Amino acid sequence: MNITVGVDEAQEQTAAAINLLASLRFASPHVDLVHVIENLGKADALLGISDYLGNATGTTFYETKEKMAKEALAFALQVASKYELDSKTQLFSGQIANRVLEFVKKSNSDLLVLGSSDKGNMEGILIGSVGRKAVINSPSSILIAKGNSEKNGKLK
Repeated sequence: MNITVGVDEAQEQTAAAINLLASLRFASPHVDLVHVIENLGKADALLGISDYLGNATGTTFYETKEKMAKEALAFALQVASKYELDSKTQLFSGQIANRVLEFVKKSNSDLLVLGSSDKGNMEGILIGSVGRKAVINSPSSILIAKGNSEKNGKLK
């Protein structure tokens, strides 16, 4: 069984997703841990975020996001290893939901696993929802882990 897990920078969401997946005890799953660095594109140029960060910290916005992404993937791999899940990491850039769904389709994933947190109405409108877009457009089944990683899918 091929499984794609969307990895967020929020460790609690990632842990909740992997814990819940592990609790299902699929026979010999192959797990791709996927993180997407969201490109700001033209908004970055207009706002000058990369230039500002480059001047203030010596790194561009993308370099900063790439470092955070690698840390998030390392954490996800550590959690997956705890459950002895056959896992590898994937790092992409682009629009998050689109790139995750492209990977799911390309890799013939049987299941997409996402962590989810509650967003307020305004945050949901401004930021959008990867989970919502995935539910509507995914070519495979979806498992959305909500809540605390300690409660959600804790193995006994």
